[in-house]
Amino acid sequence: MDRNLIKYILFFQKINHIGIKTILKLKDFFGSLETAFNATFSDFKKFGFSDITIENILKNKKIFDFDFEISRYDKLNIKLASYFDDEYPKILKQIPDPPIIIFYKGNFNVTKTIGVVGSRNCSEYGISVTRDFCNYFINNNIITVSGGAVGVDSISHEVSVNNHFPTISVMGAGLDIVYPYKNKNLFQNIVDNNGVIVSEFPLGVQALPQNFVMRNRIIAGLSSGILIVEAGLKSGTMTTAEFAVNQNKNVFVVPGSIYSPFSDGANYLIKNGAIFVTNPQEIDEMIWGINNNHKLIIDKNKKETEENKIDISWMNENEKNIFNTISYKPKNIENIIIESGLDVKKINSILIFFEIKGLIKNVGGMNYIKNK
Repeated sequence: MDRNLIKYILFFQKINHIGIKTILKLKDFFGSLETAFNATFSDFKKFGFSDITIENILKNKKIFDFDFEISRYDKLNIKLASYFDDEYPKILKQIPDPPIIIFYKGNFNVTKTIGVVGSRNCSEYGISVTRDFCNYFINNNIITVSGGAVGVDSISHEVSVNNHFPTISVMGAGLDIVYPYKNKNLFQNIVDNNGVIVSEFPLGVQALPQNFVMRNRIIAGLSSGILIVEAGLKSGTMTTAEFAVNQNKNVFVVPGSIYSPFSDGANYLIKNGAIFVTNPQEIDEMIWGINNNHKLIIDKNKKETEENKIDISWMNENEKNIFNTISYKPKNIENIIIESGLDVKKINSILIFFEIKGLIKNVGGMNYIKNK
């Protein structure tokens, strides 16, 4: 970290209406940000600032205390990296509007990354898909990037933490603001497992709605592609997909139930050109061109093995018939009726019985899967 450069970036970042593009222009115009910091009213006028902005700059120069500012981050073990520093992830520099400075705790590893985002209200199906895909990513040294929210975000981070594997969580507030608070331990575990929590927002910035839109472009920016597992039509996940497209990243989507509102956005993206995926190796091969020999976490052999472990000898013939029509992928009741050939009332009573026994789950829209 170039502390001298950070000093001037922190200063100019505090001034209203000065963002990364203006800071870069200041650096080019004056030759350095230090020269810009020491510029006069007439110098700033030549640059093109309004009188109000210049007065704001000159007023803040009198009260700006760099040592105090940086000490706040040091006390919290928060690192800073500017756009010009070597520590700043190269992949993030490539997006159209990278943050001028990032604040982070932990260690960056962006060799192979995949963004994993989705609904906060994910179904059992969404939970299973997220876990299976993320387990594959871990087994193939692919680091997940997500937003630390409840639902799909948290599940993707938890899979990494539980396997003592790095993950990247992008925050929508300053790093002194724990949001959501219920994930306080998760965020610490991410850092403890060689992962990183990162934000473009300085200390004290609250978790405001507009900040999460800005956060989503960084999730996309730190990722080589984006995987979407369940998303509503008007969700933050959709903005992440839009940012990814604008950054020329692939958007991969797992299809969801047509009966679930939390899959409307995901299915919409598939219809409009997103890449339909049903296993994580497809993503691996498309981004990195790798044909892995590793067995897929959700491959057919594993499913058959799991099925064989379940003792169904105690079931009557109708129960066996229905149980064997259900797999580890959601199956709608209409297909169960067709495949089993049994009466609807009888099927419903058996399904309820299986749910009570913990053998199956209704994952929404009368779609059923076997419990693992």
